[in-house]
Amino acid sequence: MRRHSLIIIAVMAAAGSLPPRGIGHAASWEQPQPLEPDPFDAARAAYLRGDVRGTLTPLNEVRKLRPRMLAAKAMVARVAHVYEDYAEMRAEAGRIVAEYMPESKRPAEWTARGTAYLYLEDPDKALESFEKALKLDRQSAEALAGRAQVWRTKGYTLKALADMEEVVLKAPRSALYLLQRAMLHYELKQHDKAIADLTMALRVNGRYYVAFGLLGTVFAAKGDLARAAKSYDKAIELEHEYAYAYIGRAAVRLALEDPEGAFADLDTVLHDNPKHFGAMFNRAEALHASGKRDEGLEAYRAALSCDLPDSGAAALLAERLASNLLWREAIEAYTQAYTLSKKPAFLMKRSQAHEVLKDNDLAMKDLESAVEADPSLAKAWAGRGMLAAKMGDEKQALSDLSRAFKLDPKNPEVLLARASVMTRLRQPRESVEDYAAALRVDPTLAEAYNSRAALYANDLSDLGNALNDIQKAVELRPSDAGFQYNLGIIRLKRREYYEAITVLTKALALRGPPGRILAKRAEAYSWIGNQVRAMADMQVVLERDPSNPAVYVALGEIKLRAQDYESAAADLTRALEFGPADAGALMRRGLARGGMGDLKGALRDLRDAAQALPDSKEALTNLCWAQRLSGDANDALRSCDKALSLDPGHGPALLQRGLCLLRLDEPLKAVESLRKAEAAGVMPAESSLARSLAYAKARQYKQAHDSYRRALAIDPDARSPDVVFGAVQGRPDDYYNAITALQESMDEAPPDPFIFMVRGDAHHNIGQYERAVVEYTKALEMDGTLAEAFAARATAFTAQDGLDAAWQDLRSALELEPGDAGLLARLAMLHTSRRDYRAALDAASKALKLAPDDAEAHLRAGNATYFLRDYKKSLESFQKAAHLDPLNPNGHNGVGLAYFALRRNHEAIEQFSGAIALDPNSDRFYRNRGSTYTKLKDFADAAADFRIAKLVSADQALAEEYDRLINEAQSRAVPAEP
Repeated sequence: MRRHSLIIIAVMAAAGSLPPRGIGHAASWEQPQPLEPDPFDAARAAYLRGDVRGTLTPLNEVRKLRPRMLAAKAMVARVAHVYEDYAEMRAEAGRIVAEYMPESKRPAEWTARGTAYLYLEDPDKALESFEKALKLDRQSAEALAGRAQVWRTKGYTLKALADMEEVVLKAPRSALYLLQRAMLHYELKQHDKAIADLTMALRVNGRYYVAFGLLGTVFAAKGDLARAAKSYDKAIELEHEYAYAYIGRAAVRLALEDPEGAFADLDTVLHDNPKHFGAMFNRAEALHASGKRDEGLEAYRAALSCDLPDSGAAALLAERLASNLLWREAIEAYTQAYTLSKKPAFLMKRSQAHEVLKDNDLAMKDLESAVEADPSLAKAWAGRGMLAAKMGDEKQALSDLSRAFKLDPKNPEVLLARASVMTRLRQPRESVEDYAAALRVDPTLAEAYNSRAALYANDLSDLGNALNDIQKAVELRPSDAGFQYNLGIIRLKRREYYEAITVLTKALALRGPPGRILAKRAEAYSWIGNQVRAMADMQVVLERDPSNPAVYVALGEIKLRAQDYESAAADLTRALEFGPADAGALMRRGLARGGMGDLKGALRDLRDAAQALPDSKEALTNLCWAQRLSGDANDALRSCDKALSLDPGHGPALLQRGLCLLRLDEPLKAVESLRKAEAAGVMPAESSLARSLAYAKARQYKQAHDSYRRALAIDPDARSPDVVFGAVQGRPDDYYNAITALQESMDEAPPDPFIFMVRGDAHHNIGQYERAVVEYTKALEMDGTLAEAFAARATAFTAQDGLDAAWQDLRSALELEPGDAGLLARLAMLHTSRRDYRAALDAASKALKLAPDDAEAHLRAGNATYFLRDYKKSLESFQKAAHLDPLNPNGHNGVGLAYFALRRNHEAIEQFSGAIALDPNSDRFYRNRGSTYTKLKDFADAAADFRIAKLVSADQALAEEYDRLINEAQSRAVPAEP
């Protein structure tokens, strides 16, 4: 309750219920009084009581008014809504003031003229008048006080305070000046200084009820409600008709849970003046804060009919109406605010309300009027540009926003507005530049970092800069669930799945949207192969929103990743039942159907998805895949080229394009595309196998063999280059058949021992190791100095457990190439297979002396030290291997093994998950993580990993062992918590 009451007090100040800035603030109220009553003072007293119309009475009784009084009369007529009087009097007052002693040398007259211009709401001319007064008399306290009032009116509170400090030094016994300085302290939230000034003012004049009223407000702002109530009581005791004090006391009483007393105070004011805006507005606030929302809304509506004291009050009412979605009433209030002030800012606000009501034409008219009224108003040009973009007029949008930028090049709001429009107009680089300019002006703009991060991630595929920006946004606003969620999404895109899970869990704790967060966390779990956790999250999402097609799409994605194509297709079909226009669901169902072997259904779905999403690189890439597998390589190539025109670095499209070019007999172009795909981290083993085929087609047999060795180093079980996203696995002999199909080309090629090497690789790829040895031997018969042939034959011997023969071949290779670090690394691997770990470490160390940055040598050194049980050194070696070749899952797997041996099990799980993310089809990574989960007694996750390991294992001999592990883990498992 207290917080609501303090808001109400702040509203009163903004609404003009505090001592008004108009009458009497620039001129002293403590001048020697004439013997006859001054009608100006009588008007002031009526104004303070809240009797706005009554203020005119004493002024109207005077036949000849001084310019100051005439201007005041015009001002009061305006706020009393007596427009016919106001228009006439303001014109007359302006004419008289302008002609009033223009060559005067008396500072008092310039001060009076400045005060009059203040009442006429012309602060620039007021400032000019006060400055002239001060040139004539630098010691004039009245002129300084007047200038302070101008600064305050313009919003330069610190400048106003500097002037008032000097005024108080010149007139330290002036209660009025102390009050004015106290008001400035209050506005700067310097509450203790405000209290000190008001205390001194009351020592000068103990019956100064206005000071007691302001003192109550300051105490309330500090949270000292008891002293605030006493101050308001004293103000009311001194002036029974002081409306401001009643309203302030009502707010305090409401905070003290005395609603009856609060409403009684407000009703007291309304009894004397039923149209008193401050009382009506605060009564509406009190009703709203008390939970009586409907009555509060009616009270806000009723306030529209009262005598609004000034344009600021009308604007404040409009803001409150808008915040309660009463847009039509808000438009009426903004209209009043504009009528009272003619300020284009209120036209801009009214335009926003029209826009919410989808009256874009009326909104545009208001903005056009605003820029016509003040062509230098950058915000109006920016608003018009934003609306023009929304209405589809891109040319006007850019023109208006550029105009706004020229008017105010260092205004971050203008820059952000143009950046937003640039984003909508699909000009991401220009938008990024505007965000950068805005952040140079104000580096604390968290939303700008957030928006720019989205541009980097979604439009420019620059995940490094995206991560930097979203992290800055989170640093500025760490409790913002939306920023944490966006950080999680970018982590997901960067394949930093564990970090994504951590951040998304934090976003969930901050009460972000649970459905979206859980769905994304489930996606992260599925990427690391933890289907149990993924499905647990999705089950919660499904229970919350069983009819949401997006939930079924997410379920389908998870099952696609787990290669459960039939269930994935069923979920995605359900998604399309709830949302037939969901192109994303259509696209994913196409992949699932392809995985089931239904290429016709896949092609139909993916073609429809690409038509619905013509600017989606993912949809076009998937269509390319389906077209290629259906035998239409030319159409497939066109689809991939369209995808790459949207994003030249899109790795999956580069892979598919390379496979299309391979099928279209353009091998060298295929090589270039596949190289880029591998560099982008897209299925690196498969990309290398495809590149090997492309080189073989181009009769570059050495490069073909090198690429095959690269694929083998990444994944010894890599078989087929014809795969995508885990869907439609190719036949195990794809590589062999593709090489065999090149036999005629090989026969026609000039003699080359690497032809036999490639043939040997093809036999090796399908497990025909004896035939591979034959082919490698033919290569050696042609060129006995070919160290690479000895090394390849050694690999084939090792696969047959012919370790002695393999060792002899590697020795021969090293005699031919003693400085080849790669051969030494292979020797280290062979020694490890022979369990001669010290010899393995010696070979790896020699390799590292020759090539300190050889990732394979570090990996072999890690293996050797691991089996020698020197786990710390093993960890160092594996970490270097993973750092030097981050796309090779074996390095991450090695780090995981070292952590496991060091009993750092949670870190081990993270590393095994990283290996799985890079190669989701290797059973040993799942088995290692399952064993670690078992150590942590997380048997449900362990069983899930062993189940997947069995599914993806190419070695049927392991099936029985995996069954044993699954049954053992399941028997000890408890249901996983979501």
